[in-house]
Amino acid sequence: MAEDRENATEEPSEKRLSEAHEKGQFAQAPEIQLVAGLVAGYLVLLAVVPAVSAKMLLFASQVLGHLNEFQLTSEAVTGAIAMGFSSICMFLIPLLLSCMLAGILAGGLQSGFRLTMKAFENGAEKLDIVQGFQRIFSAAALVKMGLDFIKLIIVGTLVYISLQEILSDPIFFTPVPPVRLGEFIFGSAMAMIFRLAMAMSALALIHYIYQKAKVHKGMKMTHQEVKDESKQAQEGNFFPLEFKK
Repeated sequence: MAEDRENATEEPSEKRLSEAHEKGQFAQAPEIQLVAGLVAGYLVLLAVVPAVSAKMLLFASQVLGHLNEFQLTSEAVTGAIAMGFSSICMFLIPLLLSCMLAGILAGGLQSGFRLTMKAFENGAEKLDIVQGFQRIFSAAALVKMGLDFIKLIIVGTLVYISLQEILSDPIFFTPVPPVRLGEFIFGSAMAMIFRLAMAMSALALIHYIYQKAKVHKGMKMTHQEVKDESKQAQEGNFFPLEFKK
């Protein structure tokens, strides 16, 4: 079988590509979905946080500016809780929905928005212990382990850089207005997300190119396979005519 693969130099046919796609055998990099979620979250935070912050600032100023008039009653507490809950929903719901939709869209773009139902077949083979060990110690598993290690290095480096910048901010050394605290937290979080998205984009691109080349190489056909497929296609075209006779 290995020798046949060495002789596989012919470009894959449309039938071979279609069958492989139905089995879930196509180029895909999970980092793309992660990047899509990060970008979507970044854009939503950029659009939603200022509006939510302004609303919460107005609410806080009204409460703190009229403490002498504020009465601690069940109605007042219920209203404050409802106000806080609505503010949280205005922030979390668009964020979660956008990240989820971005992940689905990124996955759909990789699969061509086509179902791969055959990928769920042969589940018993996936439970085979021998094949399981072969998958664990295969070249693909080593590549995945290397990518996970690179991700860990990227995240660790970004966290270290961000912490260095955060700790050097004047907010830790000089008195600042309360508004500056919110701006500092928001700016630090956005910078972290942006850097992570850029770094993971580069990794996702490299991984996708590698997967595309790997899948394309695995789909290549031998000269005999091309002849057999061509013969089967011709026989399939002739059978209906013979049947009609």
